[in-house]
Amino acid sequence: MIRTFQQLRSVPPGFTRPEQIQILHSTIPEAIADEPERVMRMQHAIIERLAAIPGVISVGFANAAPLEPLLRSDNPIYAEDKTLAEGQVPPIRQIRRIAPGFFEAMGTRVVAGRDFAWTDLYEGRRVAIVSENLAREWWGVPSAALGKRIREAGAADPWREIVGVVENVYDRGVHLKPPEFAYWPALMDRYIWGGENGFAVTSGMFAIRSDRAGTEGFLAEAQQAIWSVNGRQPVFLATTLEALYEQSRARTSFTLVMLAIAAGMGLVLGVVGIYGVVAYVVSQRIRELGIRTALG
Repeated sequence: MIRTFQQLRSVPPGFTRPEQIQILHSTIPEAIADEPERVMRMQHAIIERLAAIPGVISVGFANAAPLEPLLRSDNPIYAEDKTLAEGQVPPIRQIRRIAPGFFEAMGTRVVAGRDFAWTDLYEGRRVAIVSENLAREWWGVPSAALGKRIREAGAADPWREIVGVVENVYDRGVHLKPPEFAYWPALMDRYIWGGENGFAVTSGMFAIRSDRAGTEGFLAEAQQAIWSVNGRQPVFLATTLEALYEQSRARTSFTLVMLAIAAGMGLVLGVVGIYGVVAYVVSQRIRELGIRTALG
């Protein structure tokens, strides 16, 4: 069990130095929620203000951070070159909507292709990024996924060209298999859940990489940076990626502690038992040992 726990700690989770990543959730006011491009430009402005804070290395934006169980989004993903039998539904994949720079802020490696660019979002390009395990499952090698087209939930969503493949992220904890991911842009010209004007992530999280992450002073500066763009924008669920990472390993850690306690109790009982047996045997042979001593 100890070896298993040590190996879990050595598994690359799909992000680096989680103690450096400050997570802040925020929501755009409903008054402009129906203007997708305006929403995205406001999020972009916030990213730039956060990046200007002293000590900030990089900033990312997405609808959810890794290891946030209550904010996961899943849906069937179709591939244009994969034929399904009549009535068959493709497997459920995990969905994350991101802005350019998210993978850099997380420390998630781009295996093939490229990250999203801001021109992809503002020009309405229908692009997508997939995880390495999804690319290998469907096309054998990550590079073969580039140029292929996928979509979400069927004909209501347009085909999107895969422009990048990124390393697997253990979004449900390192003790479970990493889910297959499809990453959509945080701003899209058309989306199954959006209206005629398109879709933008209005409620999401900012991931700020800095050595100051987790400190009260840094958190206050980050909040002020967000409010400098929109003073009415709420900021909530402030945490660090390290806290989410430790929380995901809490069950395994608890099991290890309980087994260690049980093993310790077993060891104590074993020592007491051996001592009792030896003491009893010695007490039974005291007369014999006295005679042996008297005889030399």
